[in-house]
Amino acid sequence: MFSKHFRFPLYIAAVALACISLSAVTLAAERGSDEPVNKRPLKDWLRSVKEANDRGELNLSVPSEVVIEANRTAQGGLTAPVVLKKQGDPKAALYFTNFVTALGESRALQVFRDANRFRFMLNLTQDEVRFAVSFAEPTPEQAGRTATGFNSMLVVGRLKSKGKTDSLIYENTKVSSSGKQVLFSLNLLRKDALTIINKLSTD
Repeated sequence: MFSKHFRFPLYIAAVALACISLSAVTLAAERGSDEPVNKRPLKDWLRSVKEANDRGELNLSVPSEVVIEANRTAQGGLTAPVVLKKQGDPKAALYFTNFVTALGESRALQVFRDANRFRFMLNLTQDEVRFAVSFAEPTPEQAGRTATGFNSMLVVGRLKSKGKTDSLIYENTKVSSSGKQVLFSLNLLRKDALTIINKLSTD
């Protein structure tokens, strides 16, 4: 299902919007003859979020919720993003939309060949950053296999990342399935999200 080039520590990590996201560079995949994942757009996005937060232009203390859907292209990109919900700081919605654009440019979703539409959900509370990505597989059986495969990768990632910043991603990420739907979710304390952003934006 996954090649040795498939790297998890970056897909769910790129959603670390200075607390808002993690970093979708984590699940980045280079599988078979697929095009290599372009990490630059995601790193540039993380850097822009960190700089905006440092300048005080992004108020992450305001509880916010953003939901965006976008279509996946055959090359693993994203097109036609639509903001379905935005509450709280308007800039949070803007930066999260920019994240979806950067994720599409990175082609990090090319590994999900049977998924046509993705939903991205961000919820900033007083204490936590909650990020989730969901999509549908053709059958419930395939959705279950996808969830099982990524959960196995998470177990390996937790062992290999002990003592490292990446461990915050592996330890707080969950993958589940319900019917045809697959859900990736990551909940972080605000301070841990900022630690991840600072690291990934400078690596």
